[in-house]
Amino acid sequence: WRDQEEYSCPSNIKNDCTTQESEGFDWSDLDLGSFDSYNDYKFSGWSCANKLGKRNLEGRTFNSKCIEADLSNSDFSNEISCDKAFSIGELDISVDVETDVEFHYGMEDGSTCKQTKRCGTEGTTVTNDQCGGAKTVKVKLPKNNKNTSCKLGVHKVKFEC
Repeated sequence: WRDQEEYSCPSNIKNDCTTQESEGFDWSDLDLGSFDSYNDYKFSGWSCANKLGKRNLEGRTFNSKCIEADLSNSDFSNEISCDKAFSIGELDISVDVETDVEFHYGMEDGSTCKQTKRCGTEGTTVTNDQCGGAKTVKVKLPKNNKNTSCKLGVHKVKFEC
């Protein structure tokens, strides 16, 4: 593992953020349903929904409004991209079944920085501690995961600014 590429922490990069990125994306001004762009970002495989589910995620201070994608362990069904590099600091995530989730950050040099995080049905704040300066992010389940599919909601994106 010493031969693995090193990536910069989001907090160690000079991130030029827009006003919207500085405030984070909470989807409050996004219409429900499918969409393909939001605040200069392109979205594929995502739709906007209100999600309260069995447990009221607002009790965990998550917004009820989120963007959702159906994940599988075989391939990517979603992507978020931007023409400029960006650094996500935290994601407020909900899933319909407790599972490991892979976050694949496409870097400016063409490489992929990958993180795997455990996400729970009660809501999880996922911290990006190693993949700063990405151009894309895709989310899927690990290949050897016991769950082959799940629905994932992103309630808030907090950028490192």
